[in-house]
Amino acid sequence: TKDILGYELLFSESASRFVVEVKKENQPAFEAQLANLPFGLIGCVAKDKKLIVYAKDSQELINLGLEELKEAWTATFGEFRHK
Repeated sequence: TKDILGYELLFSESASRFVVEVKKENQPAFEAQLANLPFGLIGCVAKDKKLIVYAKDSQELINLGLEELKEAWTATFGEFRHK
């Protein structure tokens, strides 16, 4: 099978992919239920005001502060946004 690239994992619109948030203490039980299915951990919620996303090989794909992400988002098509 073809390995999924980082950008494919993050931005693919495949109808069979889902993002699920699970409490840390429920992670082992949740993953046990998916034992026969392809799945992967792509991020964790933390107290830091950052978004960090990892590839399957634990390489960081994204490591940005929320303010930096907000600036990037609001700057997109800025001329069309009301201030």
